Amino acid sequence: MYSVTDRTSYEKVSALYQHILKVKEAVAVPCVLVGNKSDLDPDDRVSEVEGQMIAQKLKLPFYETSAKSRENVDEAYAALIRRMRQLTPKEKQALKKPIDPKIKAPEKKPNERKRGGTISNLLKKIGGKA
Repeated sequence: MYSVTDRTSYEKVSALYQHILKVKEAVAVPCVLVGNKSDLDPDDRVSEVEGQMIAQKLKLPFYETSAKSRENVDEAYAALIRRMRQLTPKEKQALKKPIDPKIKAPEKKPNERKRGGTISNLLKKIGGKA
C-alpha cells in the first residue's frame, strides 16, 4: 500500500515487493497493490494511471482506495483473499519457509490493540464465504 498523497511511498513500492520476494525466497506472493487516500486531491498526487502502470509491471491487481470513505476497501481485501485461495498446495508450502531471522518484525506497543479480525469475519462482513 502507498499513499496517493506521498510520492515517496509510491516510489518505494517496487523495492518493497522485491524485498518481500527475496525474504520469502519466492517468485510471487499473493499481494494486491493499493493506492490509499483517493479522497484527497493534492497538487503532487500520484495518479491512478501511475498506480496501474506499476501494478501491471509487478503483475498485481490494483485498487485505489479511501479508508475514510471505505471506497474499494472491501474489494481490495476480497481480491487478496481470492489470490490466497488460488494458491496450489505447492505454492502454499513454499510460502511457509521461515523468514530471515536477521529481519525482525516491528515490536508492538504495550497498549496496542489488534485491529480487524480473522479472515472468516472479514469475509462475512463483505458477503463472501468463509
